[in-house]
Amino acid sequence: MAVGRSKKVLTNILRDKLSKRLEGWRGKILSRGGKKVLLKGERIRNIRLSANTVHDEWYWSAEKDGVFTVRKAYRLMAGGCEFLEVGGASIWEREKWLWSRLWKIAVWPRVKLFFCQLCSEALATRENTATRVRGESSFCSFCNSSFESSLHLFWDWGVVHRVCERLGLEGDEDAYGGGVRDWVKARWREFGRRECGWFMVGCWALWEHRNKVIFEGREVDPNCVVKRVRDVMEEIDGGD
Repeated sequence: MAVGRSKKVLTNILRDKLSKRLEGWRGKILSRGGKKVLLKGERIRNIRLSANTVHDEWYWSAEKDGVFTVRKAYRLMAGGCEFLEVGGASIWEREKWLWSRLWKIAVWPRVKLFFCQLCSEALATRENTATRVRGESSFCSFCNSSFESSLHLFWDWGVVHRVCERLGLEGDEDAYGGGVRDWVKARWREFGRRECGWFMVGCWALWEHRNKVIFEGREVDPNCVVKRVRDVMEEIDGGD
């Protein structure tokens, strides 16, 4: 007579064997992972710590001593990506006279800030606005035939020549190399300090008049610009 085992008993035996086998595999995997953790832990414990207590500090990378200065920050913003050494001297050093003279001109601070934006190509001309606002036209609001860049607005716009003629600020048309900053430097070399003040206020008044024409529906009037420049300069001279 054969002695058999019930299905339940056989199932329990197989389950126990499989459980032991799985536990063995799991133990091997865990042991491998544990060894890695232990090795990392040993390496961390073997790192030598400094006996000196050093505190974290802020460091301004644009200065050798790590101290932040507004002067350096201004130079970086004014020069932008052009703050590089070219031919042994940085572009900032080569154009330092331009910015130094700008701040020494006796005009309103708002005019100086405007002129900094002009020289840095940072004015909200239609050409600059079109690069930031989708669907915005970059053509000039007045001639509608050229891109409204800073140079176009302050050099090619017909009103400019009439204003400069009335104010006696006409210069050599071929004295600049094609950029706004080159154009300004050419005027800086031609004019004395007083004429530079009139030139700066003239550009500022043109920009003010341009905005009034576009946003307030004013008529283009060179005489209005000339009067505005003369009134401002008279007020500045009276304040001195």
